[in-house]
Amino acid sequence: MNKIWYNSYLIAKDYYERYGNLEVKARATFAGFDLGPWLSVQRENNNKGILKTQYKNLLDEIGMIWDVLDYNWRVTYSYAVLFYEQNHHLDVPRDYVIDGVHLGYWIIQQRAKYKKGTLKPEYIDLLNKIGMIWQKRQRDDWEYCYKLACDYYQKNHNLLIPYTYTICGINLGFWISNQRRFYKNGVLTKERIAKLEAIGMVWDTYEVKNALGLKLCKDYFEKHGDLFISSDYVMDGFELGKWLNGQKRKLRKGNANSDFKEFMEKNNIDLTKRTDNKWYLSYHLAEEFYQEHHHLLIPRDYIVCGNNLERWVRTQRANYAKGLLSPQKTALLNEIEMIWDMTSYRLFHKQIKTREDLLKIRQKLEEILYDSLATYEENQAVSAIQQDVPYKLMQKL
Repeated sequence: MNKIWYNSYLIAKDYYERYGNLEVKARATFAGFDLGPWLSVQRENNNKGILKTQYKNLLDEIGMIWDVLDYNWRVTYSYAVLFYEQNHHLDVPRDYVIDGVHLGYWIIQQRAKYKKGTLKPEYIDLLNKIGMIWQKRQRDDWEYCYKLACDYYQKNHNLLIPYTYTICGINLGFWISNQRRFYKNGVLTKERIAKLEAIGMVWDTYEVKNALGLKLCKDYFEKHGDLFISSDYVMDGFELGKWLNGQKRKLRKGNANSDFKEFMEKNNIDLTKRTDNKWYLSYHLAEEFYQEHHHLLIPRDYIVCGNNLERWVRTQRANYAKGLLSPQKTALLNEIEMIWDMTSYRLFHKQIKTREDLLKIRQKLEEILYDSLATYEENQAVSAIQQDVPYKLMQKL
């Protein structure tokens, strides 16, 4: 192996081990070495078919990016996926920027390339999966808005659409509100009235919203044992947080919905205690994550209901280490298998790669909690321990 090449490779490896990637700009230097230009040469040699297989394999081991344009496209696409998951559409504002990525401008570029026929079919398929609209539709297209309303009804089983709800560039909540206003003023055609009623349109929403809000409150209370809900909390497409805030104000004025008031009194719920509302809301979100994924290894920047859940979990670990977390909250987090010491967890997790590793670890575990190991099936033991090993076991190793 060429000594000069290998020394250059070691610098690239050092960069990878330090930053976890090889996202190096074309002209960037590292440790006094022109790492960016060197990586560009490796890509060029690979494209020409003159890069030795041994060299290519070594570079693959440290995450070499062979196609920078494709890599950058997929990174930006991941932000488009995040935007879609949070907003249920790709109507991204032109000047929208996230983590330094100009997502709004990127979306415009994809439409332009699609129109010219220069966008890769693979990229088109990926964008279609997250609801890409290739041609902007007119906002006054009644039939198109009606189709969006049908889709909303199929998903949520009602048309109690939040006023600011926007999808595919259409403010559907505003559109639905207009249909009710047109109906009240007698200017909505019989054909459109029939079509809207066929998908559950309610013209007077007051009583229906109260009934649905109370039902969802009961469901939430039955599941969580409290009503610590943020003002922007949405459940089954219904703005439950906003509705509950309205009921709180009415309770203070003495004109709350009688059924809601009876439910509160029956369950001894006091909504005036706000100190820990946010903590319990975040806990419930963490609980839902755990129920779905069976762990609390939450990805960085994982945001749900406006809460950065991964940051919240890190804060709980820090408070626990400082002795600032109450026993009650500690117990609740232990119920969803909170990992208090991530360093110990990672070290433990890395130890189990083969069956031989498992047998070595097993000898230690037998002294601590043999019964828990015995419950694992022999042929599933490695994966089971990697995913579900209790914190107490890791702590003792």
